[in-house]
Amino acid sequence: MTTDMPRKTALARRRMLALTAAAALACVLPAGAFASDGGSARSRPPRPSRLSATRFYTFDPFTIPLLTDGVVREQFTLVIAVELKEEGQREEVAELTPKLRDAMYKELYRMVTFRRAGSPIPVIDAFKMRLYEIARRIAGDEIVSALLVQQAYKRPAR
Repeated sequence: MTTDMPRKTALARRRMLALTAAAALACVLPAGAFASDGGSARSRPPRPSRLSATRFYTFDPFTIPLLTDGVVREQFTLVIAVELKEEGQREEVAELTPKLRDAMYKELYRMVTFRRAGSPIPVIDAFKMRLYEIARRIAGDEIVSALLVQQAYKRPAR
């Protein structure tokens, strides 16, 4: 029985080494590398699809002066984009851009320029809600599905 003990210890060590190597390999290899897919260990999960650049229409920045005591001291800039329901609708929005910009500028001036009480600039959600309603009213629900605020910042006037 004493001669059998070193063999069992050596066998146990080999098994432990094999398990340790398998565990280390599992940490290094991607999860799908061990899957049986016809022998191809190089297959990867499909990449998520990117958003189509033609599904959004980004407007030129809107810049609004901020008055303090009747003097322009700062300016507020807002960059927005509308999400289109279908990819081929960019041309329709481009044709409506003058009407959209005019209506949006009027609303932005009401919301920002002459504010007296509270924060000099309303929260971004207020802009999104009001400008989205304008876009839907002018372009229609069949074209505009959402409005995104890409940038909003305030800086000193030049």
